[in-house]
Amino acid sequence: MPTNFFFYIKKGRLTLPFFFLFLNSLLFSCSQGKEKVEFDVTGTNGDVSSSNSNTASPASTPTNSDLSLLKSESYFQYTRILDGKTSSVSFIAKDSTGRIISQGGLTVVFELAVDGTSSGTFSAVTDNSNGLYTATFTGTSIGTSISLKTKVGGSYVTSLSPQIQVGPGSYFRKISVVPATTTSEYQVKVDLNTSNFDYSKAKSDGSDLRFYSEIFAFIQPFDYWIEKWDSSGTSTIWVQVAGIATSAFYLFYGNDLATSNSSKIETFSYSAAKDLYYNMSSYTAGSTTMSICNYGAAADVTATVSTGTETNNILQDACVNFSNTRQGVISAVTPIVGRVVHSSGHDTVMPISFATSLTGYPKSRGADQYRFFNPNAVDAAVTLYDYDSSGTLLGTFPYSVTAGNFLNVVQDFTTFGLVESSIPILTMYNYSNASDVVDLVKGGKDLLGVIASSAAIGFLKNGTSGTAYHSNATTTVFIGDKGGSKVLAGGGSQNAGVAVRVISNKEVVGAGQADGDGSDSEAFWPVDLLEDDYLIPTASQYVKIACHQTVNITVLNPDTSTYGTGTCTPTGNTPGVIDFGDPGAGIPILTGSRVLGDKAFYLYYEYSNQDESNLYGIKHARPYQYPESIPSIGSEGSW
Repeated sequence: MPTNFFFYIKKGRLTLPFFFLFLNSLLFSCSQGKEKVEFDVTGTNGDVSSSNSNTASPASTPTNSDLSLLKSESYFQYTRILDGKTSSVSFIAKDSTGRIISQGGLTVVFELAVDGTSSGTFSAVTDNSNGLYTATFTGTSIGTSISLKTKVGGSYVTSLSPQIQVGPGSYFRKISVVPATTTSEYQVKVDLNTSNFDYSKAKSDGSDLRFYSEIFAFIQPFDYWIEKWDSSGTSTIWVQVAGIATSAFYLFYGNDLATSNSSKIETFSYSAAKDLYYNMSSYTAGSTTMSICNYGAAADVTATVSTGTETNNILQDACVNFSNTRQGVISAVTPIVGRVVHSSGHDTVMPISFATSLTGYPKSRGADQYRFFNPNAVDAAVTLYDYDSSGTLLGTFPYSVTAGNFLNVVQDFTTFGLVESSIPILTMYNYSNASDVVDLVKGGKDLLGVIASSAAIGFLKNGTSGTAYHSNATTTVFIGDKGGSKVLAGGGSQNAGVAVRVISNKEVVGAGQADGDGSDSEAFWPVDLLEDDYLIPTASQYVKIACHQTVNITVLNPDTSTYGTGTCTPTGNTPGVIDFGDPGAGIPILTGSRVLGDKAFYLYYEYSNQDESNLYGIKHARPYQYPESIPSIGSEGSW
């Protein structure tokens, strides 16, 4: 028998040689007289051809009228193909004794059964006029193995049905998470780098990445978003893991026909409402209207109000006012942003994902107040430390924040009020319950912010040192221990503030204060918290932007017309700075305006004409889980 009857494909593409099919069909060439019949079966993943001749002649040659639905055979060229790839599919007509009917003329139709979830399309069937009927199958939907159904002249072949499976990629890695998820639809942050991922096996932009709960069943694809792709360094991908108690899932890649399924809004949206944000304000007098804008598809948003809760349906990219809001939870199925529409009290609603166990405010403004919320099922032991300008500890103040509750604390500090908690909590600072309101974020080794009229940074750990790079080309060098702080000079009134990038060996916090016509603050943010898409929830004088990478910015009006464009350009570690609006011309930035960048950037806005506030984006809409599930990337396998 010719050696080309043996056909093997590497990496599991074909585990069964074609040999047995032809061995079962040796009578194929037995026809009247001497006859040579050739098969040519081709596909994009391989090629095989065979020929055979036999001088033996049976008493009679089978014809189409002798067709046996039991003995006739169908087969796929491959048992596995990638999404978008192809496999030839063939039908061999035989009689009841297994002899090939070496003539054409039958009407053959290929279909898929319903015993699997893979899907695809069949090309028109080619009649090779020798008993062989062929077509091309193209995989169009990833799923479990599915059987072939062959219909001949209106009746189905009853012999054993071959199966095919459409998969996402040639390679896979198991991603283990510890601890297992305790929250449904929780986003796991996956960092790929050259030590745990082979970039040469994936597409240059990562568009072939896919994530699944099972290794080969592909029954539950996970939503994901590629926040950053760097084929020579570290790439960041957020994967929404569907179920509670998930301890592992799988990354597939290696399909050059795949197009990107990355979606930020899908990855941070939910099948049912979640408690994603908190109004931290304790303000109870006067107007307490809150404006809330929706990043995602039209959905209900529920906020805490004086009578209990209020629910409004908010269209995508639209904003709705909630009346008589109070300190409490805000639930939604999509990412939102909002603020209390009042010149006093709390400003921006705070995402629960910003809960942290170590933070602080680095420059006391007078009658200091801290507001805490504990999202955990156990009480939080919170300690406030009072440090003076030289970093000397002057006082320690312990508090308990009970599980699921708020605590408002009036506690004056000399310079730096440092907050430590036994478990992550939400923390907000304000001055005299009327101004200087700011949500306190985690510390970072690389911060961005704006020095408004003044600013300061605070050290969270001993042995801290680093440099603050100002956009006016000056620098501030700092060194100190836990509790120390450093004032940053060079600010400006209104939108003339100087951008600053703070790079240190250990985590620090920072804040800019009072742009000249108001006394509010904005926190400096670690660069990993930055967004590239912000909705403005209230009419504002201006937006102020700082950048650590070159970013092209577009500001859209609520009707999606362009308000303005510009480019923020840093120089080395010196940040870039740009602003939009006009502080001398009322409040030109309208409610529901959008600020977009082609990369992440830092932004604050001045609500009305006096309150500066940070702004939250889509990726901040994460449910709370503590401790977080930390992923580890397994070794590469092939599919």
